[in-house]
Amino acid sequence: MTDLDIPRRPLDGRVAAVTGAASGIGAATARLFSAMGATVISIDLRDAQVNVDLSTPRGRSDMIAQVETLAPDGLDIVVPCAGVTRVAPELIVALNYFGAVATLTGFRHLLSRRKCSHAIGVASVAAIADTDDLLVAACLAGDEDEAIAVAKKLPAPLTYNSCKRALSLWVRQSAPLADWAGSDIYMNAVAPGFVKTPMTERLLGDEAVMASIRKITPRAVDHVAEPEVLAEVIASIAALRGGYLVGQVIFVDGGSDALLRPDMF
Repeated sequence: MTDLDIPRRPLDGRVAAVTGAASGIGAATARLFSAMGATVISIDLRDAQVNVDLSTPRGRSDMIAQVETLAPDGLDIVVPCAGVTRVAPELIVALNYFGAVATLTGFRHLLSRRKCSHAIGVASVAAIADTDDLLVAACLAGDEDEAIAVAKKLPAPLTYNSCKRALSLWVRQSAPLADWAGSDIYMNAVAPGFVKTPMTERLLGDEAVMASIRKITPRAVDHVAEPEVLAEVIASIAALRGGYLVGQVIFVDGGSDALLRPDMF
């Protein structure tokens, strides 16, 4: 079988770690990975194989140690889906940016043990909305304390947008480096629009909030996405065996990015 031959199930023999796997996009991704033949290690605050709090340094280190035991031969796929919105700004920073980056970097050595492995971040179309430059800079500098201090002065939506922008930039900047693409690890990200998950369901009944979301991120389609839509795109990336997709942020947003930035590609 050549590297580009597709097995009976596209992820047969592959091992994946998915955070946020107890609900939403993470749960849908874990289910689809399993259906496609992968062995999935689920990670979440609760109701997963590995139960840890990724908003804390201790939780992040515990996750790495437990997954090393479960996957001693390495990982083929890592997807950090864990995230929150409209909660305390410090939690948004700690989980959405630093938890995600700690997951990607913490598992890099396990990804390096396998051939043509994939790291797939979960950003957001919110990354192209209003953001705070100081918060983005603190995130990219790796200064969690400073990022939290800045975030405490900002509203939760602006903090969320800024963390997702920082994550998108980190993926773009890190993916081409020797530690990633140069080591046969292919890192990219998906950028969802509004997705119906347990985290966002309560917003669907708030017309004022939904009107604001539609204004900030207009859609070309008239419906919001189910988590399975994102899982399908993530799984498609994870199934690639050619190793040539590097540093891309793929918008899965119903056309929001195309409507807001028609001259950029």
